[in-house]
Amino acid sequence: AVGGTVSISLVAADTVVEETVRIIVLSDPGAPLGSSLSDIVEVPYSGVRPGGRGFAASFTFTARLGQEGSNYTVCFGAINSEGVRSPRRCYSLLVKTAEVTWGLTRPCPWYVGNILEESACPNQGVSKVTVGCQVTHAFHGKSNPYGLTLRMQHRPSCERCTDRVVNVTDCASSAMSMLGGGGGIEVCCGNGRCDGVESGFTCPEDCGREDATLVQRQVGERLNGFVSIADFSWVPEHGTEGRELLLCVEALDVPTGGQVVGQLRTVSTSPVQCVLFQVARCAYCTSEGATLKHIARSYLQNQNWLRVYNSNVDLLHPDDVPAGHSLTIGPIYEVQPGDTLLSIAAMAQTSVRSLLENNPDVLDAAQVQQGAEICILLCTADP
Repeated sequence: AVGGTVSISLVAADTVVEETVRIIVLSDPGAPLGSSLSDIVEVPYSGVRPGGRGFAASFTFTARLGQEGSNYTVCFGAINSEGVRSPRRCYSLLVKTAEVTWGLTRPCPWYVGNILEESACPNQGVSKVTVGCQVTHAFHGKSNPYGLTLRMQHRPSCERCTDRVVNVTDCASSAMSMLGGGGGIEVCCGNGRCDGVESGFTCPEDCGREDATLVQRQVGERLNGFVSIADFSWVPEHGTEGRELLLCVEALDVPTGGQVVGQLRTVSTSPVQCVLFQVARCAYCTSEGATLKHIARSYLQNQNWLRVYNSNVDLLHPDDVPAGHSLTIGPIYEVQPGDTLLSIAAMAQTSVRSLLENNPDVLDAAQVQQGAEICILLCTADP
């Protein structure tokens, strides 16, 4: 590992007891920067004859930044006072890059595209979550022989979380995408609106800060198999329904702060692990002690609690709602040709404001795309 030191003990002796022996590093192929050979000392040695003597030296090599990925060969020889040389003895010194695997990350399985990955946890995928429900992920990054610092990526990007590239970019960046049908509004961090896959933990400038944490509880070392662990915790808030939010956790090697982490993404290794959270539309996760009347009054704009009760046939009693239960709060409507938010609101006896509040991914009240899904709180229009 970069910053790590390897030591090779060398001992040589002559068949003639009186002869002295020198140990040298052979010039072909030489020795890498950061290596040294100690002074030679005489030691007892019975490898040639009982009660004999030998000559010992120690070769040390400390890998430096810039040598990662290199495989050096170092050869040694011994010479006696008559100039007689021994056969060469060679050693291979491999300086490893920090290739990070994420195979122990939980929860698993999760979705890769539209396929539920059941056998392993790949380094990118989709996790389905609900507003109000606690989301926890334990990220396990392993890279022998490096300890890792795990942290949330500031501007994350994922190429294969879904069937398209998803990322959070700065508006000042030249790599900007455009919001289809949005009148040329740039989807980027810094445009003043919480859009795309950004969130409070990737773009607080637009979305405001969210109570999301990533706490590292273990740094990899030899005793724990070089597994570094960090726990992510988050509760999706009202205003994220129907949206996709990207989180990527990146691994930085402890010695250099990430400079020797391999950047190539393969099936089993990657410098980051990405999760695209898909927040359920028209669903709400209940808290301890909640009742349908309380939820209807505080969260659902005074919607008739009986409508919610009738939409959740698995509930046995409206005053006994289990904590962490995912409630269906209304039907999901698929936008038809010619629909507008105004016409949908009139049809459902609700308001455009209610539609916008419960469908935060709908950014333009004047335009809704055919085939889009809309969560509707029925009969919530002001009398």
